Amino acid sequence: MIINLEAQNKDNPGYPLVSRALYYCSRLVAKQKNAADGFRHSEFENIKKVYSIWICIQHSDYKNDVVNTYAIHESCHMKPWNAPKEQYDLMTAIMVYPGKQYDHKKEHTDEHLHSLLELLNILFIAKLPVKDMKEQLQKYDIIMTKEIESEVQNMCNLSDGIEERGIMKGLQQGMAQGKAEEKIDSTLLYVKNLMLAAGVNAEKAMDMLGVEADIRPVILDALKCS
Repeated sequence: MIINLEAQNKDNPGYPLVSRALYYCSRLVAKQKNAADGFRHSEFENIKKVYSIWICIQHSDYKNDVVNTYAIHESCHMKPWNAPKEQYDLMTAIMVYPGKQYDHKKEHTDEHLHSLLELLNILFIAKLPVKDMKEQLQKYDIIMTKEIESEVQNMCNLSDGIEERGIMKGLQQGMAQGKAEEKIDSTLLYVKNLMLAAGVNAEKAMDMLGVEADIRPVILDALKCS
């Protein structure tokens, strides 16, 4: 058995995530041939089943608490006959969408209400302080050894770091966009002034000023509108 675990930040990254998960499964099956821990030549009976588990962190609310599996199934369309399941049941993609909000402080009388989905929420979504996260993990009978406590601290630090980097990246992109717009505005002014002073057209003025090729269409469009 081969288990592939993926954490996906967005469930709609511009392509079908389920298709990508099945593609990963196919690759992991194909890579087994002639691998050190795989099968040789035509020994296809030795293919190990692949599970690809995708934990989707940011997703639409209607997917809260959804867990879907995608696998190969046999269908008999004429005379019934069944191949041994192990011959075709070789890959399963599992898409997991933890809920975004749970009442972590509520005392549940049913231990089953402390579900896997709630645990994933605690680990990846809730952004709990380290102390609160440790308390919640203990409800799942997770013994807080020094090693696990250190990992929890690292996860919290990583989450904070990712969020800070995201904010910083947004600021940097905004600043870069502002500088680009400022550059276009100033270049447009220079081109206009040179056209009036030298009596040349826009193309000639941009040639004389050495305006970069990538912003010339923007300058021309702005001149048409002015």
